[in-house]
Amino acid sequence: MLKKGLGILAILICFSFSFKIIWKENLQHYIPQTQEREIKNNLLELPFIASDSSVKYLHFFDEACLNSRINIEHIQRVSHDYQTKANFFLINASQLSDFELKKKYNIPGYFKIVNDLGGEIARFCGIKTTPYALVTSPGVGSFYGNYNNSSGLCGASDIIYSGPAVALNFLVNHKKLPLTPAFQTSQIGCKININ
Repeated sequence: MLKKGLGILAILICFSFSFKIIWKENLQHYIPQTQEREIKNNLLELPFIASDSSVKYLHFFDEACLNSRINIEHIQRVSHDYQTKANFFLINASQLSDFELKKKYNIPGYFKIVNDLGGEIARFCGIKTTPYALVTSPGVGSFYGNYNNSSGLCGASDIIYSGPAVALNFLVNHKKLPLTPAFQTSQIGCKININ
C-alpha cells in the first residue's frame, strides 16, 4: 500500500511539474490582457513614422516569445502584396541586431526594423503582448490585433485571414474596417517587458 501511495505521489509531482512547464512556455500567453481600443497618442510623434497619408503597419516582435518566433516566419504572407502600398515596421523588443534579425528570420527588405528594448514604443501605442500588430491609415481608421484564429495562433495557411491581414487589405483600399471577433483583437501572447 505504501508503494502504491508513493507511486501515485510521484506521478502527481511529475504531472504538476509538467503542467508548470507547459503553463510557463505556452498556456499563460492565451489569457487576454486588458487593452484600450483607441490610440491615445498621435503616431506621428514617433520619429520613424512619416507624416504622409500611407497606411502604417507596426508588427511587434520579441524573440523570447515562442508565439513571436512562430509568427514572424509567416509575416511575409500578410505583407507581400502590399509592400508598395503601405509602410511596414517591425518593432523589435529582442536583443538581435537588425542584420541578425533579417538573416535569422528572413525579414523582407521593405520592413523597417525599429528597436524597442525598453518597450517605450509598445507603451506609447498601448501594446502589451507579442506577436501583435497595429495597422492605421490617417482618416480611415486603426486596427489593433493579434494573429489568432478561433483555435489559436495562425499558421502559414491561414495567417492571411488574421485580423491584421484583413485590416491591412481594407485600409490599403480605403475602406472602413470590418467588425472583427474579440479573439482577433484581444492582447494574448507573451507580455512585453515594459520598464
